[in-house]
Amino acid sequence: MNPFRDFSIKSKLILAIVSILIFSLSAYSVFILVMNYQKNSQALLNESTLQASLISQYSITPLLFSDLAGAEDILNKLASIPNINSAIIYDENGNIFASYHRKEDAKNYQSKVDSFIKFSHFINDEIVLSTPVSHNGQLYGAIVFYVSTISIPHELLEYAFYLFLAMLVILNFSFLMIYRLQNYITLPIINLAKTAQEISLSENYTIRAKKMYGDEVGHLYDDFNSMLDKIEQRGREREEAETISRTYQTHLERLTNELEERVQNRTGELQESLTNLQNTQSQLVESEKMSALGNLVAGVAHEVNTPLGISITAASIFKNELKTVKELLEENKLSKSNLDHFLETISEADDILIKNLDRAALLVRNFKKISVDQSSEEIRDFELNKYLQEVISTFKNELRHRPINLILELDSTQINMHSYPGAISQIIVNMLQNSLLHAFDYEQEGEIILKTIHKEKSVEIIFSDNGKGVDPTVSKKIFEPFVTTKRNKGGTGLGLNITYNLVNQQLKGLIRLDKNYTQGAKFILKIPCKIN
Repeated sequence: MNPFRDFSIKSKLILAIVSILIFSLSAYSVFILVMNYQKNSQALLNESTLQASLISQYSITPLLFSDLAGAEDILNKLASIPNINSAIIYDENGNIFASYHRKEDAKNYQSKVDSFIKFSHFINDEIVLSTPVSHNGQLYGAIVFYVSTISIPHELLEYAFYLFLAMLVILNFSFLMIYRLQNYITLPIINLAKTAQEISLSENYTIRAKKMYGDEVGHLYDDFNSMLDKIEQRGREREEAETISRTYQTHLERLTNELEERVQNRTGELQESLTNLQNTQSQLVESEKMSALGNLVAGVAHEVNTPLGISITAASIFKNELKTVKELLEENKLSKSNLDHFLETISEADDILIKNLDRAALLVRNFKKISVDQSSEEIRDFELNKYLQEVISTFKNELRHRPINLILELDSTQINMHSYPGAISQIIVNMLQNSLLHAFDYEQEGEIILKTIHKEKSVEIIFSDNGKGVDPTVSKKIFEPFVTTKRNKGGTGLGLNITYNLVNQQLKGLIRLDKNYTQGAKFILKIPCKIN
């Protein structure tokens, strides 16, 4: 956690300005000291170089004549120069010729040199300076100075002390000026904060801050007072709104109570109407089912009448032929030709009788099976294509007097189902009756196609016709109950709704109207082969 954040504005301002001032003065002092150190070091080096050059000129004669005393006399004159710790003259062979040492315990210097070039460098607290001794291109030796640099830090330390004193004077003066000037900056802010705190505690928004100066803080005072004006105005508006709101709230509660009472009354009436409607719907649905079953019974009865009539005719032939043979036999007039004719006629009648009785028995069995399925909700195993043919055989009477051709396009593979056959038969009958009622006029020729497509675990049953098609206004709600365009011709609007519920709820499948089919109407059912 940064404690600087919790300081007062006054403390932050003083601390910030003092910190910047100290940093600036310190940086300036360091810069000045570094510059002075470089300047003093360069001055000492230049001075020592000049002295070395002079001594090298004076040393030519002693080296030329091997005058050791003259050389030492020249070196001893260096004692008046306090910075020079040692000076050594080397001859042309690089051996020490003469030397000067300020201190008796002088360190061991290089006794022989190999190079006579001019150079200078700093080693520890000394400058090592080498100057060759030559004249007219003739090299006679070299002189090496060891110059002390200890005086430079001493001078810098003294200079730094004066800089520190100057910094203290500047800081004290600056602190005094900052302390005096900060009141012009922080005092208005502090007064503004106190005013805000007073307003917050008392919640009296009529208090205003008293402007002190015309600077940015003065503009802040103006904005603060303007904000208080708006708050005060909004407070009054809020009180007025609350008063109006309480009035409307009372009125709303009264209206709500009245509305709840009306809703309860209407709910009771609607519940009663809904119950009546549900009962009526159930009766209509049951009526629709019985109508489909009645049509089925009528069709089967008509279909059975035909083979039974033929069978009666065949039985009459039996009776007549037997009577004829009996009379001929009694009169002893029965010939071989008469007997052959009798046997031939009886055989043909027998074939006709057996064939038509078998047909009637098949129709009765199919009717019994389908009627039982429609009145039962049991699940069982069956083959779909064969079952559809049985259903269609009981429906042919509906098509007998209509120029409608019913085409079966059944999948070539066996479609083994574990499902509700009664629901499927009712769907087939409903769809066929829907096509006969809505797709074609009574004398209009047409075509209805029933097609099955076997998928891996499901089957598609497709009903299509080339009739009038579906009105676009009806297609969106075609599976809703009581939606029909033939109400005046016996349509109840429940056939497709019952079909939709059977497909979705009982068979766990889907049914949809193909809206892209333009040659009539096309319904696609997709149901699973096995229902668990």
